[in-house]
Amino acid sequence: MTDRDGLPVADPPGACDIGLVNALPQPEPIHRILVVEDDADVRDLLMLCLDSLVPGAQSARAENGLVALRRLREEGPWSLVLCDIMMPGLDGARLMRDLHSQGALADQKFLVLTAVPEGQVSDLLKQPGVVGYVQKPVDPMALASKVRALLGSS
Repeated sequence: MTDRDGLPVADPPGACDIGLVNALPQPEPIHRILVVEDDADVRDLLMLCLDSLVPGAQSARAENGLVALRRLREEGPWSLVLCDIMMPGLDGARLMRDLHSQGALADQKFLVLTAVPEGQVSDLLKQPGVVGYVQKPVDPMALASKVRALLGSS
């Protein structure tokens, strides 16, 4: 842009070069992940792992199956639910069955978190919506890698 004498002038405030805008890095998509775990220390570790190692992840907590059920009903489907199976009250298996029997959340994806030995998880993997499992104790890097693969993150 030039003035009437042909000398260059600065762009007016708020003006920008479209080429520069397109060259800016685009933000990662937001992946909402609900972490359902009754052990507070494990839950905090899982959330820290997801939020720091999975691009675009925003984790939220549910300390048991009842809280998870309420959050899922009120806040709609999540990108992924990382759900412990063995919890007091409404356990993870029952939570998944209850949700998938309801039409609105029948497509919710679950990544099962379990201390059940590897040879005994085949029944868990047959539950509707289960897309995989993570063995306890959790390896943070393996968890992040699995979640990135499930969400299509790099």
